[in-house]
Amino acid sequence: MRPTLFTLLICLFTSASPAAEVFELTEWNFDQRPGGKEADGILGDFVMRNDKVEVLISGNSHLRRPNMGGFYG
Repeated sequence: MRPTLFTLLICLFTSASPAAEVFELTEWNFDQRPGGKEADGILGDFVMRNDKVEVLISGNSHLRRPNMGGFYG
């Protein structure tokens, strides 16, 4: 069985730095989402960060439509 990218990233983050954290965005921690000009995230997305990098992975939400500038009609 091939490991998924998500599994590999979790292994990288949890073994690379003792200060690594992985969490799901909820209404209680939504202010901790990654910042920046192009940063985006909604409830149910996952954040992985350590002292060097911050990653946002989209959650598997029903009818999720990422803002990619595409036509949905």
